[in-house]
Amino acid sequence: MKLRIIQLEDSVMKHSAISRVIKNVVPAEIDWVTDMYSGIKKIDEAYRSGIPYDLAITDMHYPLSPGGEADWEVGDIFVDIIGTKYLNPPIVICSTHNRKNPYAYDCVWYNDNYDWERRISDIVKCMYEEKRKAYEE
Repeated sequence: MKLRIIQLEDSVMKHSAISRVIKNVVPAEIDWVTDMYSGIKKIDEAYRSGIPYDLAITDMHYPLSPGGEADWEVGDIFVDIIGTKYLNPPIVICSTHNRKNPYAYDCVWYNDNYDWERRISDIVKCMYEEKRKAYEE
């Protein structure tokens, strides 16, 4: 059993760092997209297939569409769409800007002065345990 995660992030370095931390603590399948439209499309496809994502991790600054310019409003737009339309998967904001959104499950400040690795680890461990318990029932 693996945790199914979609990550919206346009930085290869940040994506790799977050993926490494997650895969060190739980078995995970991480789909990576670099723009909002691709992320929503993948979430919609997973939802319709009956195998939804267990978690979405999103930055707040990335392109709206493939090849587009990064935009500071895109992360909030993504969180609002998923939070109101799908109500699933839970969303964790992981951004260099310490941002909050009422539809987000949690927010992690991606900063060298903050132990973001431990925080991401704690969140995915909790999600994995919830999935494991539900699977056993």
